[in-house]
Amino acid sequence: MRHPHSGGVIVSYFEWVQNNQGYYWDEATVDKMLREKMEGSFRKAYETAEQYSIDMRKAVYMVAVKRLAEAARVRGWAN
Repeated sequence: MRHPHSGGVIVSYFEWVQNNQGYYWDEATVDKMLREKMEGSFRKAYETAEQYSIDMRKAVYMVAVKRLAEAARVRGWAN
């Protein structure tokens, strides 16, 4: 399966994890993981767009900023 740019970035991350952890995932497993990640991301953006009556571009940024803020909070970088 050929992956568009964002899919390629995610698949590169999966490859990094495999190399780091000594895992092996066949192509079907990687495709399934990618599909789940992409569908989950789309669903979250769509729900955010609907909830706040904003376009998808703004919704994606909103989701990203929330994720970054949560990551900073968990690491103790923010309150």
